[in-house]
Amino acid sequence: MKAPFYDRMKVRKLRESAGLSRAALALEMGVSLMTIHRVENGTACSTELLMRIAEHFDIDWRLLLLPGIARPASGSVRTA
Repeated sequence: MKAPFYDRMKVRKLRESAGLSRAALALEMGVSLMTIHRVENGTACSTELLMRIAEHFDIDWRLLLLPGIARPASGSVRTA
C-alpha cells in the first residue's frame, strides 16, 4: 500500500536532526540509498516503509502525514 500524502520534508528533518546522511540512514534501516532518496523526494512510499521510518526515529508514523489527512488508528488513511 502506498503512503498517502506524507511530509517528505519531515522525514528529511528527522534524518538531519539525528546527524545522519542518507546513506547512514539507509544502512541503519537495511534499505537502499535509492529508497531513502525516493522517500525524501516525495516519490511513492509504502505505508509500511513510512511506519518503519517513524519507528526508527521513535515517533508515531501518523505524525509524518501532511496536515488535513485523517489520522486513523489503523493502517487505512482518508483525506479530511
